[in-house]
Amino acid sequence: MSGRITAIVGAGPAGIAAAIQLKRSGFIPRLLDSRGMDGCGLIRNGFKVENYPGLVAPVSGAVLMKRFLHQLLQLELNICKDTIVEIKKEKSNSFVLHGKSNDYKAETVIIASGTTPRKLPLDSVSGLTRRIHYNLKELVPELQGSFASTKTGFSDSRQRAEESSGQSKEIVVVGGGEAAQDYSLSLTKAGFRVKLLIRGTRLKGNLHLKNAVISNQNIELCFERSIKSVVRCGNSLEITTSSKNQLEIWKSDNMVVAIGRQVEQYFGLSPELFANGQIITPLSGLFQIGDFRLGSLGQVGMAVGDGLRVASLIAHY
Repeated sequence: MSGRITAIVGAGPAGIAAAIQLKRSGFIPRLLDSRGMDGCGLIRNGFKVENYPGLVAPVSGAVLMKRFLHQLLQLELNICKDTIVEIKKEKSNSFVLHGKSNDYKAETVIIASGTTPRKLPLDSVSGLTRRIHYNLKELVPELQGSFASTKTGFSDSRQRAEESSGQSKEIVVVGGGEAAQDYSLSLTKAGFRVKLLIRGTRLKGNLHLKNAVISNQNIELCFERSIKSVVRCGNSLEITTSSKNQLEIWKSDNMVVAIGRQVEQYFGLSPELFANGQIITPLSGLFQIGDFRLGSLGQVGMAVGDGLRVASLIAHY
């Protein structure tokens, strides 16, 4: 099948790895992502990547993302900016992908679109989308440059945040998993003090990350707390929390939420096609990889491995 077109929906580490390997094998990979060259999935938000083989020293997710994109450009591969809304298989056994801007044809399709964040289960937050964020990239305009790209991916100084307010700003992060901890570390790197609201009694995830959070003096851990309401109060959020039936009101300019992720978009296909969790789906020529297949693991090494594996499978398809 050398020279055939493979459409890859999603330009995170899994999709990029698949595209690179397919190009080397003589295929024509077509990477499609709603953010175009600003893709790379969740890795953009990563505070520090240190468990990926080959890294001499830890790097931020932003730095690793740039390396992925640079490798794409070296292979003359681009990411088409479009949002795929529907995937259909034709009688000829080829696929048609309907995007908001264009339609695309391919002999095989790889879905690597990842997951979307779970939203706060509160009716009152619907009008607060500019203050409640589900990934750090959304928050960049609000930080007024604190996340300026540097060698480490973030500003090393807290001076910007302190100058803008007279002191280090405080921000609320919700969640006790690795994503919430990672976001908290990134925010302190940018000069913010973090209140980390955790519903349970402990942090989840790997020991190294937990130790980094616990030892960070700019992160206040608030265990056994749940959110009762979030309302706007002037230019701030008023967040009512509960702990052991005791209510407490916090104020913050912004709030970052990391309470899990889920697959929401199946592109008009039956969710049952993906239920077995295997790279090869029951629909011939359709494959699933990365977090779309595995869930919200968020491990770049596992995603890249999926991309390499699916390219091998398509080469023998």
